[in-house]
Amino acid sequence: MTINLWKPEADIVLHQALGKCAEECAELSQALARCLIQGFHEAEPVTHKLNRTHLLDEAADLKAALRWLFDVLDEPFQGESERERRKFDGFKRWQAMLEAEGGASA
Repeated sequence: MTINLWKPEADIVLHQALGKCAEECAELSQALARCLIQGFHEAEPVTHKLNRTHLLDEAADLKAALRWLFDVLDEPFQGESERERRKFDGFKRWQAMLEAEGGASA
């Protein structure tokens, strides 16, 4: 095993933008897990916030953090990239296969 001297990102703004993206990813992951475990249309038992609302809020937070990170990296948001289009097209093909198998719910 090779051991390297790793040091934190020295650029404080980039460091914070990366950290905020990581934090927002984790929060979105928690919201997704809650939807899977409790149900997308259910509510959090204590706050009564709908899981759907929580999920969409966390997705918006991550999108904002990513836009900030891209701006910090001098890669301003310019709309959907070719990679995003290909990935989305793949997801839509997968969705069609799931629906063809009767996996769609009303």
